[in-house]
Amino acid sequence: MALPTAPFDAAKSIYAGKKIIQVVLEARSTSAATATASGATITSTGHSFVVGDLVQFVSGTGFTGIVAGTNYYVVATTADTFSLSATKGGTAINITAAGSAGVFAHVEVFESNTVKQGGNESYEEFKRYGDDGRPRTKRKIVSDSVDKITWEVDEAKRLLSVFNGRMNGLAVAKGVTLWVRDPNDATGKVALRSSTFAANITRQGEITLEKKVVVTLEAESTEDASITFKKDVSVA
Repeated sequence: MALPTAPFDAAKSIYAGKKIIQVVLEARSTSAATATASGATITSTGHSFVVGDLVQFVSGTGFTGIVAGTNYYVVATTADTFSLSATKGGTAINITAAGSAGVFAHVEVFESNTVKQGGNESYEEFKRYGDDGRPRTKRKIVSDSVDKITWEVDEAKRLLSVFNGRMNGLAVAKGVTLWVRDPNDATGKVALRSSTFAANITRQGEITLEKKVVVTLEAESTEDASITFKKDVSVA
């Protein structure tokens, strides 16, 4: 999975030591989309996409011309149709094979100087009594686990996109993925990528509406598995 399409140069951001967070949102997503061959029009009744939106093609049957897991820009819409481009304001992509059961989701991609990974685990001990009558721990298991990341956002309008017109609330993410610069790579051009995890997104703390807004967003994983990282391909 390469660095995501974003309204900025993601490779330059990694080179500069910034972190990249991609959030695929449940809100404003659409399913059961269809497309006919040899056209750029995708049909989804009552979709809420607008021109300029960044959306991800999540899954679908057919839709030759676009790739699942890839971000695209909306370049044309009607009440029930939309078209996609690889670049903002670019040429609409032709769908060369009919598509059905298409799932498309609104995407927000952030770059941030500060990202923290945290969480906590609770353990339960199972004991047995020894020959001397004293209890000893037989084994210990994880009974509760919370895995989350937080990052800083300095644009108030990004909050409106995440929380559907509000400055706070709860947003459900189909998937969150984090890229950070690999500290062991001397070129600064290789990223470590997290596993993609479903999450609940919330705003942490108060917000001061001054000239520059800095606020923290938190993504708490709703997955059973822990967030893991592995080396991504070169982002040079």
